[in-house]
Amino acid sequence: MSDFNTTLFRILGERLKKRRFESGLNQEEVAKEIGLGRASISNIEVGRHQPPLSVIYDLSKLFKTDIQSLLPTYQEVVERINDDNKKVNDMLRDMTIPEETRASIQKIIDELL
Repeated sequence: MSDFNTTLFRILGERLKKRRFESGLNQEEVAKEIGLGRASISNIEVGRHQPPLSVIYDLSKLFKTDIQSLLPTYQEVVERINDDNKKVNDMLRDMTIPEETRASIQKIIDELL
């Protein structure tokens, strides 16, 4: 189950990675162009790192795109969260475990949200 910020930055990372591929650049080249380490670019792309707005602007400039095309809308984030939650609930429903265990797992998941 994903929270809003985690999902927001995961989508942003996916979009940045796509733009990087379209630009024919590797992570090292992107990092050098905007003054970050390669590991930072990797962490941004997988949503582990929440880059400051200035870095997002630098990346949009590097990829010659507007920042709005990189940032997901509120609705896109909510839809991804709902899709992710549905997948988890479907997987939980399909598990061959006792109903009591399933209910305990569901309770833990609900509390995390």
